Amino acid sequence: MKLGKIVESLPGWCTPKKAQRLFDLVIESNSQITCELGVFGGRSFIPMALAHKQKGTGFALGIDAWRKEASLEGTNSPENNEYWSKINYIEVYRKCTHAIRVNEVDDFCSLIRMRSQDAGFLIADNVIDILHQDSAHNIETITAELNLWVPKVKIGGYWVADDLLWEEAKKGYAKLPEFGLEMIEDHHEWGIFKKTR
Repeated sequence: MKLGKIVESLPGWCTPKKAQRLFDLVIESNSQITCELGVFGGRSFIPMALAHKQKGTGFALGIDAWRKEASLEGTNSPENNEYWSKINYIEVYRKCTHAIRVNEVDDFCSLIRMRSQDAGFLIADNVIDILHQDSAHNIETITAELNLWVPKVKIGGYWVADDLLWEEAKKGYAKLPEFGLEMIEDHHEWGIFKKTR
């Protein structure tokens, strides 16, 4: 499936190349439960939902608070805080929900408007096949998500981490091996890790 036009029509930063790899990963792994932390405009979420639609099974779950306060939590650069404080989150959320309808993936995905640290308590352990970690890129959020969400990923499942080179994120992502996450694909700014234990 060619995803370029769909991806580029949505707010966010996911490239068509990354979106295609996420789509393919859902197909290749036959993921039944795919989860994304930090959905924003849906540039990576919609492609994963489309993969579930194409194979006719499974479900993509997107978790994002779509709130300024959540985006400003943790240790961020002043430039990032200024940027995130000016976003129209309601408009971004509406564009994402519109994309779900337009791409007819309603039966294969759902959104939860909560912080990832709060939503984690709604999901059982050992049920997620693919998790895409793309929420706030700071050590506090990354560490909290690792502690809460890694147990929810099946052994042999996949953890996709975004913006690995962000200065505020490096210390958080350095902890991935401690959680049994082994990098299997290095895409420079992002990577795919496999849960080994």
